[in-house]
Amino acid sequence: AVNQAARNLRIRLDEKDHVFIRALDQKLSINVLHGRMEGADSLPVHEELLRLLGTDCFAVVPLHFKEKRIGVLVTDNFINRRPIGREDIKFLETFAYQASSAIENSRLYKELREKLVVCQLTNQSLIENQEKLLEAERLAAVGKMAAALAHEIRNPLVSIGGFARSLLKDLNAQDPRHEPLSIISSEVQRLESIVNEVLGYARLRKPTMAHGDLNELLRHSLEVVGGALERQEIEVQLETDPALPPVRMDESQMPQVLINILLNAIQAMPDGGTLRVRSLQCDPFVEIQVSDTGCGIPREIQDRLFQAFFTTKPTGSGLGLTVASQIIHQHRGSITVESEIGKGSTFTIRLPLTWTEEEAKAS
Repeated sequence: AVNQAARNLRIRLDEKDHVFIRALDQKLSINVLHGRMEGADSLPVHEELLRLLGTDCFAVVPLHFKEKRIGVLVTDNFINRRPIGREDIKFLETFAYQASSAIENSRLYKELREKLVVCQLTNQSLIENQEKLLEAERLAAVGKMAAALAHEIRNPLVSIGGFARSLLKDLNAQDPRHEPLSIISSEVQRLESIVNEVLGYARLRKPTMAHGDLNELLRHSLEVVGGALERQEIEVQLETDPALPPVRMDESQMPQVLINILLNAIQAMPDGGTLRVRSLQCDPFVEIQVSDTGCGIPREIQDRLFQAFFTTKPTGSGLGLTVASQIIHQHRGSITVESEIGKGSTFTIRLPLTWTEEEAKAS
């Protein structure tokens, strides 16, 4: 009953004539006798409060800590019907002081616990950001070194490849030198591809933005990888949205992204399969989806696919998807992957249809 009465109390702080607010504002203990405040003014107490408390005799003692108002302590003689005297009020004031300190300390402890949790989260975030910064610095150093090495390696590679291809032209297939020269030529070509990927990662330029036809770009990218699709007998399903509006993009960088993702899908289907390429509008974005029916990607490595130098292939630099991800983020977009082992993978690229004036200027 006491708890129910307390829950039902609703008193506005601007009700200055209310006995509770009067005690709280004036830091004054008030004894109520027969429904009136004891003292010179002998003001009456609200009938609603008397009805709620079930008695017309009670004492009100303010709870405050230093200058902070906390509440009021209300006590009555409902059970023993003994009058509340001055000594009782002094005892209540002592108890109220201890109660106020306990309440304030409890509140401060709660605040301290909350701040401690915030500090722990902040500290964890700082540790993670520091690790990311160290990783970024390490990758930057590796990138600079790789770019320097790639630049030095490319010139002799071009010479070796050129000589090998030149010699191959003068030999027939039955010549015993034809097979080793052919191997040299193909391996040099593979190394040249890796060198170009490393240089592309190290020297990724700022995109030159213009509105272009994304559907036409998809068709062009599929034509580029058409030979690989035919060799592996992969069926292509192209679904483009004819109402797709022009998209703001770099028309020389976006094919690099699309071809890289298409080649990854092709490599995931060495025994053939189905490649599904879609474009669709999902305001305020346009989406490109590239799905394959290949082997799938284990969940534990999906988050690492876009990390520099990470690869699950026996050959390659591990930079193709990293460069693709960087280009998409420079376009204010996103690239994600969903995959299931044995069923295939879907790469989804999202590009914004609208740009703010600041974003357009920055690009």
